[in-house]
Amino acid sequence: MNDAAPTPLPSGFSYACPATLTNMSLRVEVAGTRLVIVDATTGSPVDAVWPYGFSARLVDGKAALLASDGTVVAREGDVLTSVNGSWTGGEVGEPGRAFHVSGFNGDCYTPSGLKVGGPGWPMPTATSTGLGSQDP
Repeated sequence: MNDAAPTPLPSGFSYACPATLTNMSLRVEVAGTRLVIVDATTGSPVDAVWPYGFSARLVDGKAALLASDGTVVAREGDVLTSVNGSWTGGEVGEPGRAFHVSGFNGDCYTPSGLKVGGPGWPMPTATSTGLGSQDP
């Protein structure tokens, strides 16, 4: 893990979270020792790419998804709603297809993993973090 101090972004920086590109809701599940994401409607697995620094860990004996600042943003069994992001790769079901998550549950994250918006959040002067990720 990189323990670098947050680095301020350039003066006047602003970030607009992409509009919700899907009506998708995702459920957090566990398969063996891995945290997995499935479409909450169909149960189909979703190859999710999280913002930089997000990680999966066991917290109080349950799988948890953590944001880059270490905040638990979802636990095993939780459903993420109003998911923002975009698909890359091939067609549905083809190898290499992945959903790049940029926000959910009303929160917005930059690709560097910095939370920059959500309920009651003004758009602040942002800083980036240098935390890495690890598998559970």
